[in-house]
Amino acid sequence: MDKKTIMEKAAKIKLAVFDVDGVLTDGKLILCESGNEYKSFHVRDGHGLVMLMEAGCKVAVITARSSNIVAERMECLGIEYVFQNEKDKGVRLLNLLKNWTLNKNKLLTQAMMLLTYLLWSMLGYLLQLLMHELKLKIMRYG
Repeated sequence: MDKKTIMEKAAKIKLAVFDVDGVLTDGKLILCESGNEYKSFHVRDGHGLVMLMEAGCKVAVITARSSNIVAERMECLGIEYVFQNEKDKGVRLLNLLKNWTLNKNKLLTQAMMLLTYLLWSMLGYLLQLLMHELKLKIMRYG
């Protein structure tokens, strides 16, 4: 696919939805005895999200955890749609899509994004499990 076609398709995307832990962070959760939680966000990810919004794309974040640091980071970036403590992210995403008035092409794009989101989430989880198993085997057998 040539660059022009990619740019035309990308221009049709009106909503981008992201998880937080392991997607917008490196996946580490640092929990202190005091109850404070720390996460590491990369500045380039934030810049990319801002660029998406400047290009007319709405950005949403759906996460199963609830954290003040997530709320603060998303507010700093200007992200309007932040859903925390969502145990069933798929249901929240479908409800978010229902609230949008989208034509069929845009709706198809959103459905494809949903499938991509779910597949990448599963793939990321499987890769983490495989890496953990590999580390254990290396530690056991040197």
